[in-house]
Parts: sequence; C-alpha cells; structure tokens
Amino acid sequence: MKQFEVELSSDMSALTVEEKIRELVASYRKNFDGNTAARIKVKLQGKTSLSYWWTIEDRLVEIQKNVLTEEYNILEFRWDEEELKKSIPQSLAKTPQMDQYLIEDPVRDFVNYLKNLEIDDEVKFEQYAKLGPEIIKEVFSEGFISSKEELE
Repeated sequence: MKQFEVELSSDMSALTVEEKIRELVASYRKNFDGNTAARIKVKLQGKTSLSYWWTIEDRLVEIQKNVLTEEYNILEFRWDEEELKKSIPQSLAKTPQMDQYLIEDPVRDFVNYLKNLEIDDEVKFEQYAKLGPEIIKEVFSEGFISSKEELE
C-alpha cells in the first residue's frame, strides 16, 4: 500500500486539498493492470473546520470515483482522517431573545409536543417535561456558530 500524508490547515480551501491529492495520484494515470495496480491511502493530518471538512470529503469521493476507473492503475483508494482535527468554534455573538421568535411559549409548545408523542411511561414524560424547558433556556442563552468563526 502506498500512503500519502496531506497536511491540512484552517486556511486551506477544499479546492487546494483536491489539487494536492490529484497531483499525488497523477503518476498512476495509466491503463489499469490488476497485477501492478496500487493501493493508495491518503492520511489527512492537521486541522480544519467541520463545515470545510464536509466539502473536502465530497471532493475525496469525487477523486475516488475518478481514480477507480480504467484510466488509473489504482486498485484501492481510501483516506484516513483519524489524526485530522475538526473544530466547531463557539460564537462570541449573543443570540436573539426568545421573545423575538414566533413561538409564544416554547415550554408549553414543548409539553404539547411530548403529549403528541403519546409517551406511555408517566415518569419519562415528567422527566422530559422538566428537562425540556431547561434545555430550551440553555440553547437560547448560548451564541450561534457562524461559518466565519469556525476557522478561528
């Protein structure tokens, strides 16, 4: 198996990553021969934001589809993201207040939602009804994550 290491950084675009990997497999662009075909593993290291990772992963799938054809002497193409750090930053911005939403009483709406679920276990229903308002308050007191902050 041939292993290539690709170092990602938070300022690296998905296109840059794709170009780098395509350069690494370019030498295998010859007619497929099962006797000499390579098994390739791309080891991704460094860090990236979670939203960029999804785009990079889409590009990797496209590369995989492309290189596993008769045009490349590649038998297997895969990637290892185990050492890649994917981050989700905390927003510094405050969220809008709950009263700015169309939901007048989120707690009451949550309890009504629970009733619609027809939960037979009364203890579970009470636990959910108790925890629900606490979760709602917690969610609306934290900041939202913006894609610009993911890289910071």
